[in-house]
Amino acid sequence: MEVKEYIRVIVKNWRILLVSVGVTVVATLLFTLRQPRVYESLASFVIRPHSSLIVQDDFVSTLETLSRRVEINNTFAEVANSKLIKDQAIERLGLNSTERRGLSADGRVLVGTNILEVKVKAEDPEVAQAFAGAVSLEIVDFVSNLYDVFELGPLDSASLATRPISPKIGVNLVLGAVLGIGLGLALIFLYEYLRTPDGHLRQFDILDPDTGAYNRAYLEMRLRQEVSRVRHSNGELALALIRIRDRGAVNDDGGAGREAMPSAATLFGPLLRDEDLLARFDDTTFAVMMPEMCGPEAKVVVEELHLKLGAVPLSLDQYNVRTSGFRGVASVVELCEHDANAEELLQEAMMGLKEAERGTYGRVALRPMPAHDSPRQANGQVQPGLANGSLPLGASQTASEYPEQVQHEPKPSLTRAALKLAQQHGIDPDTIQGSGKDGRVLKSDVKRLIKDEPELGLSAQT
Repeated sequence: MEVKEYIRVIVKNWRILLVSVGVTVVATLLFTLRQPRVYESLASFVIRPHSSLIVQDDFVSTLETLSRRVEINNTFAEVANSKLIKDQAIERLGLNSTERRGLSADGRVLVGTNILEVKVKAEDPEVAQAFAGAVSLEIVDFVSNLYDVFELGPLDSASLATRPISPKIGVNLVLGAVLGIGLGLALIFLYEYLRTPDGHLRQFDILDPDTGAYNRAYLEMRLRQEVSRVRHSNGELALALIRIRDRGAVNDDGGAGREAMPSAATLFGPLLRDEDLLARFDDTTFAVMMPEMCGPEAKVVVEELHLKLGAVPLSLDQYNVRTSGFRGVASVVELCEHDANAEELLQEAMMGLKEAERGTYGRVALRPMPAHDSPRQANGQVQPGLANGSLPLGASQTASEYPEQVQHEPKPSLTRAALKLAQQHGIDPDTIQGSGKDGRVLKSDVKRLIKDEPELGLSAQT
């Protein structure tokens, strides 16, 4: 997903982001206001040699003690942090349990200095100040008996805090807003993911999960491509819709047919060419797209499918029956009109399927696409010999130019693709032997003639 797509999703669902930020900010504010306020008081001391240190007889000992300054500073800091000093300071002040709540003391030596800092925290600013002073006295008393060489000199006495150091409302609100933005973005993309699995995301899934055939969306895309190809190459294209029913089903609600679809798809494979496309059109209907095949040839293929399916027994456990095979109807439509589109071709095939369903099961209805340029008489009837957009055998002009005198008994006709190919190679249509129904000349017949007699193509070029 590109950055623009991310931005589009966020902008589209900005309300989710706004609600998320608002909820987290309010929750953070309420949580912060419920936290106890903590005040801090500081007291500092300087660690220095004792005023009576410089004595002639103790000069060497004094130098040795001064060389251990870092070690002594750390010792003073640990004394300030000890539980003993804190307990003695609490006892000195006589603090009750309420005043002790949140009480803490921390001592440390500032880096690179001889300054000892005592930091006290309490929920009451006056308690914090008093406790810092009491801790300072206890530290001075304790270290006075620890070393004869060093002493603690007061530097800054404990101060009275006027503002709490925590909670920090501003900082917490900023953190809450950041958390809300992150949570809102996560919710937006989760919502978008859950909302579109059957739409945007499934458009990349081209297979029907039940049958393994292609789905209808992929069929329609490929059909548009094939119609465009046929329009530019003057080729042929046939489309068949096959609706499956079960002979053993008591009712005809299509339930057994739906369960039979996976088995039917398995049987179709060996009977179709590699270039043919099998797709599931709806619950009980398959679509078969057959490039470079005319309607009569496709009708023969579909009839073979019906015979194969009708001969295969199938066990339907869900309906507690064992069928003696399938029954069904089908329609085949041939693209004879090169300015037609995929939607018109598919609509024509659906009309043919409805027509076949009005007849007996096993019927295959052939419906060539009607040609707009087919000549009609004044009463609107198609002229004899020109039905289904085909031309009489031997015609050398288009259907719109066909003269009136050809309205006698029809001769074997050519498909439009066969006529176009014959004209390109200068072949007399009367010399072509048709292999289609009623002797109809197919494009494959013209190709076979050109292959057997290559001098026809050379004469056409001359």
